[in-house]
Amino acid sequence: MKRQNILLISAALFFAAARPAAAVCPVCTVAVGAGLGLAQWLGIDDVLSGVWIGGLIVSLAFWNDAWLVKKKIGYRGLFYCATC
Repeated sequence: MKRQNILLISAALFFAAARPAAAVCPVCTVAVGAGLGLAQWLGIDDVLSGVWIGGLIVSLAFWNDAWLVKKKIGYRGLFYCATC
């Protein structure tokens, strides 16, 4: 019983101290795109590929949003806009 408590407390501390991942970099986006091509070539089910395609779309949207903010181009629906 004590071992389970120690493992539970350790896991809770680990997740409490975890930092968010920054997986919207250009390299990650290109890697997901290449992985989708490889998945199609290997014949992996389209349902699994669809999850990765959704992640790729979200990644490209965040990447595009960051680029627009950097260029100070505002648009309707932008979460943060320095020029609006």
